[in-house]
Amino acid sequence: MFARRGLALFSLFIANTRTTAVRRPPHLIGYFVRMLSQAQNGDTRLHTAMYAQQPTEEIKRLIQEIGSDAVSLMARTVNDRGQLPFDLVCNDDSRSELSAAAEKVGLALLPLMTVDMPPISQPVATPLILQRYEAITRNNIQLGTALKMAGDLANEVRQIVTESGSHPQSNGRSYTEVLKTQLFLQRAHEDIIARIALKRTTVDLLTSTESDDFIRYTRFATQFVANTRMANCDQMSEVVMHQFAVSYFNAARKLGITCQLYNITNGGHTFVRIGDVICDAWSGAIFPFSEIEQRLKAWKHYILVDKWFNILVEFNPRYHQVQSQCTVTSATAELLSLNPVTLFSHPQQNDTQAANTPAITEPRTTWIQRLLRNTLS
Repeated sequence: MFARRGLALFSLFIANTRTTAVRRPPHLIGYFVRMLSQAQNGDTRLHTAMYAQQPTEEIKRLIQEIGSDAVSLMARTVNDRGQLPFDLVCNDDSRSELSAAAEKVGLALLPLMTVDMPPISQPVATPLILQRYEAITRNNIQLGTALKMAGDLANEVRQIVTESGSHPQSNGRSYTEVLKTQLFLQRAHEDIIARIALKRTTVDLLTSTESDDFIRYTRFATQFVANTRMANCDQMSEVVMHQFAVSYFNAARKLGITCQLYNITNGGHTFVRIGDVICDAWSGAIFPFSEIEQRLKAWKHYILVDKWFNILVEFNPRYHQVQSQCTVTSATAELLSLNPVTLFSHPQQNDTQAANTPAITEPRTTWIQRLLRNTLS
């Protein structure tokens, strides 16, 4: 509808140009071209504002016109090519190529792109979740049980994890500090794979639903998280898989509830599906699968003035691709139950690790305001 209307307006504009001696200003032609492009590639108004000569002024104008909440949503929405508005003015793959002008735009967008999120160790309010969906679970025992399992499993992981390089609680920390955490987690992931099979690829490993490799990988990953209390979304999801297999599989099987590992292949995020419920232990989001397009988030990060910022990206079904990686089966559940990993198996070591882990206690609005004040003053 919008594309056809835009095309009709543009055709009328061209026809009028040809039949009059008045020459239309070039910027009007550019406006119609951008309007048609927006209808075709999913650009928001904030995407279009990035093409202006003074993007920061356009950002201020948009906020005055439609409010900061609406502009914040646009700042976290990718178009159909997977680009956030900020991506149009920067190259987020290279810190050295970020120009002063792009950095200025990034600092203007920063309070809009970052959102408040509970600390990664804060428990999920499972009773409130069950109350929220009481109307649809009253006659659906399977869905109600899956919601309860998802909340309990998320809390089993969140009670032990205190640090994550990809979680918004790391926002505002130094680039090198967060990168160190990210590299540590990545190397641990690679080390686990190497310990299992040097010649197997990650894809081969994670799609082997009934192999001993998957069992060993899940056990090693859970042991790593229990010992270090560090995890990103993938490690936390793997612990959920392990705990489901060890403690919940038999009860779930009686109701036909399965447990699958999913990821957004082009969105940097991993989560678990338990029956018809999404269990995102990393974010603490628990919701029915039917709400996935509205509730699921992807992930990106940016580096501005040598600070690391994690962004929760709105899910765009026209761009993001969700893929199932593996499923807990009776074979894996039985074998994992024979030798499960006990969370908090080394409490003294865990307490020492937690004591040495720097906590971000400064409110988000405070450090953003301080950063902008020190940078732009």
